[in-house]
Formats: sequence, structure tokens, C-alpha cells
Amino acid sequence: MYMDSLNKNYVFKYVALFIVLLVSLTASTCSRNTLKTFFDGVESDVDSTASSGRSGISSNQDSLTDSLGKSDLEIKVPIKNQHPDYQRKQCEKCHDVSHSYRLIQRQPELCYQCHKSYEQKYKILHGPVAAGFCTACHAPHQSEYDRLLKMPVRDICQFCHHPGDISKNSAHQKISTETCLNCHDPHGGNTANLLIQ
Repeated sequence: MYMDSLNKNYVFKYVALFIVLLVSLTASTCSRNTLKTFFDGVESDVDSTASSGRSGISSNQDSLTDSLGKSDLEIKVPIKNQHPDYQRKQCEKCHDVSHSYRLIQRQPELCYQCHKSYEQKYKILHGPVAAGFCTACHAPHQSEYDRLLKMPVRDICQFCHHPGDISKNSAHQKISTETCLNCHDPHGGNTANLLIQ
């Protein structure tokens, strides 16, 4: 009797965890890209020519076509910026190209091979930086926004920081069209509010 209730508790916890994960993936505005990243390994905006001409390596574009249909792939986002290694098709700098195409290191160590480490620069780190999750804000391959941002600056900030909470701060009362980066450093700072000055 005790074991049955114990097993039911474990099953309930795993089902609840699965439901929370499923809801979080599908409820966000970027759920399609999130699902493609988790299940295909590369975001949907992959240039189909990036993997063509290489023998023995299947194209992620082909797997997307199989799972989504061509109509979903015909929607093109204008690409303004590409990561230099992605643009040069040097996938091996970040991915294990001989086997699985998984990252050769975890974030942020992989990113810090080429980019400066903010852990040494600031006393206080922004949450995603402290967690080592660069791709919370930056697209690893290409983006229509500067600095490979996934969205416009204000949208990225408001993805986590609710506009209602932001407007409660008296310092934000007169701000209308300014970008958050005029006052805050998105990576870290020496104050809790990550203020530039």
C-alpha cells in the first residue's frame, strides 16, 4: 500500500514536470524556435546552403521540411547580421562536426573563447550572464538585429522584466522611446540595477 502511494507520487511529479515543460515551451512567443532548437539542434533560420556540398552530413533544412512542410519554410526573415564563424561556415569552431553537431563546450566557456568574459569585468552580473546562458538574448547563428540579438532591445528586456514593474520605478516615468541600454548595461555592472553611471 505504501509503495503504491509512493509510486503514484513519483509518477505525479514526473507528469507535472512534463506538463510544466510542455506549457513553458508552447506558451512563449518563441515556442516554434524553441522547439526547433531543442529537437533539430539548430534554429529555423539556418541557411540551407550551410550544409550543402558536404558529404555524409544531412541538412537540418531537410529535417525541417519533413516535419513542418514547405509552406513554413518559405517565410523568410531578413537577415542583417551573421556570426562570423557561421558566415564562414566554420561550424567546427563551436560544434562537433565529426559526430553529433553538439556544442564542443557549454556556454559561456564556448563563447568566452572569442568574446570577453564579463565575470572578470563586473561585480554584479545580469541573471542570464551569471547563469552562463548567452543565447537567452543572442542568436548563435544569425539575426536581423544588431549584436545578434533575438529581438529588439526593449522586447528582450521586457521578456523578463514586466513593463508594469518597470513603470513603477520613478526613474522610468519620463522614459518613452529611449532604449534600456542608455542607462543599463545588459551584461553586468557595479550596482544592483546595472546602471552605466
